[in-house]
Amino acid sequence: RQECKDYRETTISHTLTINKAQQTGFGFTNANEFITYNDNDNIFENVAQGGSETGVITYKIVEGDAAIIEDESKGSLTILKAGWVKVRATKAADNNYESATAEYILTIDKAEQTGFGFEKAEEFMTYNENANIFENVATGGESTGDISYSIIKEKSDKGVATIDEETGKLTIQMAGKVVVMAKKTGDECYKDAVASYSLSIEKA
Repeated sequence: RQECKDYRETTISHTLTINKAQQTGFGFTNANEFITYNDNDNIFENVAQGGSETGVITYKIVEGDAAIIEDESKGSLTILKAGWVKVRATKAADNNYESATAEYILTIDKAEQTGFGFEKAEEFMTYNENANIFENVATGGESTGDISYSIIKEKSDKGVATIDEETGKLTIQMAGKVVVMAKKTGDECYKDAVASYSLSIEKA
């Protein structure tokens, strides 16, 4: 075979770029979570799982003000009040994978107040006793709301008593029976609470 003597030697180079891959399977079990204020001492924990390789996971609240995250390396929330928050978890990128994010929404319902009421459900007095003044104050409950009072039922042809809505003090007008309700207004954490008692006024 005849050799080619008219060509010089040459080289060719090639560059291969390898892009990072997207992480798969990173997320929370549920996209929506629910809790009632005071549950679990107002601590809620939800940890993101999955993804690829060795990236560190961090957490932050991106919407809402009903809770805080004190340590971004953990998925633990400290509940402040009823409401909602949106939490985002981020798994950092590493040498082979891009960063990944996942979110969930936590809804915190108001709690029922406990221990709100009157000492006795039934009270008795005689007309003209204590200058026809009867006082009974409701206590208990956890909210910071005010307590108001009202007469919700009277057993007589005419008004048995009048009530001071702020103090609950009754001014007796005649013998009969009244049912008094106290309402403690809720706040950012607790629902309204109500309690009642009945007062029977005997003839003198």
